Amino acid sequence: MDSGNATFSVPAWNTTNISYTYATGTTMWLASWIGYTAIGSEVYYFDTGELNREARVLDTNFESWPSTFGTATHVGRIDSMYATYTESPGSVQRSIEFGQDAYFSISDAAQSGLDPGSVVTVEAWINLESIPSNQTKYHFVSKSREGTGPDRSYLFGIIGTGSGNTNMHAEMNSSSNTANVAQNFSTDTWYHVAWVMSGSGGSGSTMYVNGTSVGTDNGVGGINDNTQSFLIGGRNLSGSVSNQLGGLIDEVRVWNTVRTQQQIQDNMNIELTGSESGLQGYWQFNGNILDETSNNNDLSSNGTFSYSTDSPFASGEPPSAPSALLTEGSTNPTAISDPTPEFSALYNDPNDSDNAVFYQLQVATSSSYWGSPYWDSTQTAMATTSVGSRSPDISYSGSALASSTPYYWRIKFWDDDGNEGAWSTTTASFILAGSMPGNGIPNTSPSHGGIQNMRFTYDAVGNITQVSETSGSGLGRVVVYGYDDLYRLTSASTTAASSTPFTQTYTYSKLGNITNKSDVGVYTYAETGYANPHAPTTINGVTHAYDNNGNLTAVVGSKTNQWDYRNRLVSAYASSSASTFFTYDHTIQRTTKGTGTATTTYPNRYYTVTSATTTKSIFAGDELLATITGTGGNASTTYNHNDWLGGTSAVTNSAGTVVQALDYYPYGSERISSGSNSTDRHYIGERFDSETSMNYLNSRYLQNSRGQFISEDPVFWEQKQNLTNPQSLNSYSYANDNPILNKDPSGRCGLLTPVCLAVLDGLEIYFTSMGVAKTFEAGYSNYYSDKPATEKFWNTVTHGILNLGSKGARTSIEDVGIDSTLLGGEYFPFRQFQLNQNYNNPIQRLTSNYSGPAFGVVGGNLVIKTSSNSAPMVYDSSGNPAKVGNSGSGGFIGTYDFGPGIGKYDYGKKEWVPPPPPPSQSSDSKK
Repeated sequence: MDSGNATFSVPAWNTTNISYTYATGTTMWLASWIGYTAIGSEVYYFDTGELNREARVLDTNFESWPSTFGTATHVGRIDSMYATYTESPGSVQRSIEFGQDAYFSISDAAQSGLDPGSVVTVEAWINLESIPSNQTKYHFVSKSREGTGPDRSYLFGIIGTGSGNTNMHAEMNSSSNTANVAQNFSTDTWYHVAWVMSGSGGSGSTMYVNGTSVGTDNGVGGINDNTQSFLIGGRNLSGSVSNQLGGLIDEVRVWNTVRTQQQIQDNMNIELTGSESGLQGYWQFNGNILDETSNNNDLSSNGTFSYSTDSPFASGEPPSAPSALLTEGSTNPTAISDPTPEFSALYNDPNDSDNAVFYQLQVATSSSYWGSPYWDSTQTAMATTSVGSRSPDISYSGSALASSTPYYWRIKFWDDDGNEGAWSTTTASFILAGSMPGNGIPNTSPSHGGIQNMRFTYDAVGNITQVSETSGSGLGRVVVYGYDDLYRLTSASTTAASSTPFTQTYTYSKLGNITNKSDVGVYTYAETGYANPHAPTTINGVTHAYDNNGNLTAVVGSKTNQWDYRNRLVSAYASSSASTFFTYDHTIQRTTKGTGTATTTYPNRYYTVTSATTTKSIFAGDELLATITGTGGNASTTYNHNDWLGGTSAVTNSAGTVVQALDYYPYGSERISSGSNSTDRHYIGERFDSETSMNYLNSRYLQNSRGQFISEDPVFWEQKQNLTNPQSLNSYSYANDNPILNKDPSGRCGLLTPVCLAVLDGLEIYFTSMGVAKTFEAGYSNYYSDKPATEKFWNTVTHGILNLGSKGARTSIEDVGIDSTLLGGEYFPFRQFQLNQNYNNPIQRLTSNYSGPAFGVVGGNLVIKTSSNSAPMVYDSSGNPAKVGNSGSGGFIGTYDFGPGIGKYDYGKKEWVPPPPPPSQSSDSKK
């Protein structure tokens, strides 16, 4: 192909290939074997029955063949065919130009899918040569005949209403069932028109022009499955075709679905593939009248028509996605000072000669939803920019931007041919620096750089909705979290990340079972074998098996586990590696881990030995501060920088250099693990076993990728079952399915024990199944309940762990601990012991005259009594043992047999603040 000429090499009978060159407007002879035609690299069959259809011959030299075949004679085994070459083949958009007598058709017997059923969407581009006079119709698409009954089905066009005015017009199964929406058109102008009929019985016809709804008419009936031919450009009227369209038509589409306005807008300016769902007929008219769908609704031509290069689609290819997006000259800056930042991007286009002349830029508060952007520049003229060049700076001009808040933006360009380009695909973000008070000191922490810089955003109930990490340790990201009405995590997505961004979604059952985890697949709970209702029996189609105690024994084709009589995992075997064994002491704490190459011994939490290497761990409470590896002159010290859940985030050496960086997906799978492994305490500060990809949480193993434990909660059968919070009844779930706010370092997050931690305002607060309250109203709602619930609370505080941070003091009785933060403002049940002549103080009365557990404060000291025959324990505000003598002042002691109540301890005043009466009860009544 050269300068409008086309050259073809055609095989002839018993000869070598013969080459022919044809110029535009010349008649060409094509030779083909009986059964196929070989032209270029394409094989296509022609015979006398196909001479009137257009040849669809495609090869590497040209796109399509725009002419029809003339006559043909059979010479032996060769067909002699002639065709007139009328255009230079090339990548040129075309349309159909109808004469007043022209239309296209396909018989009902030959069509497929063009009787669409109860709903239909018809789209087309039209360009009118004239405006129809009063009551004259121009039909775009029709499968209907004038009359009544089954001959009528549907048609779409316009009708003149006089004085140059028109209605968009649709008819259905009766002449009285019509839809008319006033809309005027101009000649010699391209319009995209669409008709959407939604609902059975034709309830609602909406008309669109250029992607915008121009009106709805509900007066349309249903669609008949009739025997009439399908027509483009005309309508069967009393046995002959009339109401032909005079003008141009292009990109005709028939759908058996209700297309939304957004779908129409998204696709009206682009060519489709033909494989789109619901698309029943699609004609591009780029040199042929063939259907692009698999229904093969190829049309026949009638009357005079021609192909026109006047097309609604501009010539050439559109710009591709912009790249190298910069805000204030930087990539994803996190502390910009300009409240109206400037944006720029590189203009990319497959056509080197094109220039960008328009842009559209959108700013949003989410990187995954652009339906309602925070600011939309709309299509705006710009200085001419050549391919590969950076656009001029584009200034933000929307509503005021909030400081310390991540924003996201995208951009697209239009070239000077009018082609609309693609949106940028790179996630671009920016954050304004915090405001400056009068003292000139920013009211936020440093926004970038350093080893660790995290900022948190909360919703109204205290769930973390966003974490921004802007450090220079390679862990930078912004993570956004979503929750359902039970505060279970439903989504997590990261953007502005220095590593690959991610998006995960999670769904749950009413029992708290994970039913789908987007990075894993679907979970099923068949309750087969020994699997209880909380144990998944398949995950992403892979079978999981359990023993009669609910321990995971096998993941078919992948892993095999062995357990001892105390439900302790003693060996784990993965098909891709050697087995790993474990041993434990009498308290179920792990003492050794071994593989085929090394054994690690754990005498206690502070000291481990692997082969000949010793490791010492230094803690502040439960926070790992530093790790010393080796001894003597070979010893090295590294320092932990932990995240809000206590998990290792960054590790530095003595020089302050980051030697290890870790980041986690919500349930603890490692997203980033770089550098040397100086400690095995990873997610939530507990031991991570790389051999099994599980976290050892002291009583159980958490399979992070699954988001669940692999054995039942040991607390599950130890305490009474109560439906106050059904989610907490789940024997395999982790942290009440909210691993962003909660953690379970003991593996014993049971119904009645407060060992799951909630992170509020930087303090770790243990919660019970009745919740933790920061306000009186919330405390009142949580604790003004029936006696069993109050009894449950007392079982909780007397048998669980109350260690609320680094000040917690371990005691010899079931690891009960206290912390001054507990005494600083949380609401808990209480009951006042009245002094009388027999007892000088509440402690004496509690010891001598009360049988049962209790909890409260006397003389500013915390008092705990764990059982009916135990002596009260007394602690001061620092958690140290204390004594209250006979001269001690009276205080409040909570006991479950006195009935429920709540109070607040004012540590400054050394007294409890009693609650007001219930909203609907008198002050001396109790619920």
